[in-house]
Amino acid sequence: MANKLNKSGFEFAKKLINEGKYKITSEWEPPTPEEENDYIEENGWEAYSRWHLGYDSEVENDETKAKWKYPFTSDFKNIDRRGLIAIRQRAGQHGDDDIFEASGKLLELIDEKEGKEFKVSITKQQDNTFTAIASKEVVDRMGDIVKISGIKVDNYLKNPVVLFNHNPDKIIGKAIDVLKTDDSLIVKIQFANTPLAQEIKELVSEGFLNTLSIGFMSLQYKQNDNSNGIIYESVELLEISIVSVPANPEAVVLRYLEDRLNARAIKLQNAISEEKIKKLQYIYDRIREANKKNINEYKEKVILEKIKELHKKLKQ
Repeated sequence: MANKLNKSGFEFAKKLINEGKYKITSEWEPPTPEEENDYIEENGWEAYSRWHLGYDSEVENDETKAKWKYPFTSDFKNIDRRGLIAIRQRAGQHGDDDIFEASGKLLELIDEKEGKEFKVSITKQQDNTFTAIASKEVVDRMGDIVKISGIKVDNYLKNPVVLFNHNPDKIIGKAIDVLKTDDSLIVKIQFANTPLAQEIKELVSEGFLNTLSIGFMSLQYKQNDNSNGIIYESVELLEISIVSVPANPEAVVLRYLEDRLNARAIKLQNAISEEKIKKLQYIYDRIREANKKNINEYKEKVILEKIKELHKKLKQ
């Protein structure tokens, strides 16, 4: 299969976005086969093809569904932002680079149309690492919330990859420290020594790229009645990406705090009250005294054995 960018579909999508004909929803499903058949019967194959961002160049017949790939609508009336995200992820997995880039441009057009631009200043670190908020427990652009306490990181830490724009073929680094606070997933990123990774690192360092996104598998979720989105109560973290357009506007690069995350120290400090500290100190003192006593008793026993041994030798 050789999937190519459907340029007429791409131009049609841009036109729809300019006209405001797009939807930002929490879920997306492509049209059903029955809905596709009804649309084709009423509007023809050429109109049907425009709702797709790709086509299979090895299929010669234009009037077959097998020809047209990567649909970006659910109703043949609007573009679905969720559909574009799904296209971008799948195109990245299959190496369909032109479609991957095109879907990214369409997502940027929608976000610009929504008037949501976010900037944050950062500081380059001496060790060429950066700390960032990979996810924050706030309503994102699609009305969703990811519960920080529900993010499972154990499997991710076995292979803590950092990607560029969720593309599995563009590994740019690894997470060398991951911390969950009450409302944030914080990560320290070390960039790989590859041309792409070093290019991304410079863009981050110079302030051209500032935002992150997480890729995850949903384990438990419910409807968010306040935003018509989804509340993800439990997810498995699959990857972390530096992205040009984030879903979560507060997932941003931070200044790295010396040696380790100060948030971890603050969290531990808050967890231990003065009363607990006094109890721990008391226990420590008791252990120390017990050790001293044991050592002294041992020394006395050794000395006594030496005296007995010497006494035997003198008798001989």
